[in-house]
Amino acid sequence: MKLLLTSDGWSTDAIKQTFLSLLVKPPQECSVFLIVCVQSPEEQRWIDMDREELQSMGIEKISVYNLLEEKIPPQISADVLCVCGGNTFLYLDRLQKTGMDQVIEQAILADRSIYVGISAGSIIAGPDIEIAGWGSEGDMNERQLKNLKGFHLTDTAIFPHYKPEQKNEVESFCKKVSYPVLPVADGQALLITGEKQTLISSSL
Repeated sequence: MKLLLTSDGWSTDAIKQTFLSLLVKPPQECSVFLIVCVQSPEEQRWIDMDREELQSMGIEKISVYNLLEEKIPPQISADVLCVCGGNTFLYLDRLQKTGMDQVIEQAILADRSIYVGISAGSIIAGPDIEIAGWGSEGDMNERQLKNLKGFHLTDTAIFPHYKPEQKNEVESFCKKVSYPVLPVADGQALLITGEKQTLISSSL
């Protein structure tokens, strides 16, 4: 099982190099599925930036699935499955209702695909998404989602876009949960290969 859980995507050379090292074939032969929830032109711009980052690494086989519009096929064959950023509660709600959550879990656990998370996508990879609504910059649970269970591909909950002034918020959350919590700043990522975890920062 290979996971790359980022705060803001492929934003540094170190993260790009780490991502490329996970691929089992040349970038130009790899396929990537970007799983998104796009509701506005601003959100579309973020997805366009993700696509451009992939293209800068030589990846051209890129498919974009909007969970708010697309009918998800029962099985997906892609080298990389990437759940992008946005409101974490909205993402999880749509993943659950479309059944895409099970499709992703099965592909990752069977080692058919590499999992990349960007912000919300990194949170969803953990045991639950309660942390998404925590703190001064937390997401709003506008859908009143009750089932907050994540993919549980890792026991670690990611706190993306971490800034030093949020230290107390993270520490207070840690006290109320039984699983580990990892603050991940922009420009950082958690690499998980099997049982091994490595924090990727600006330099390898």
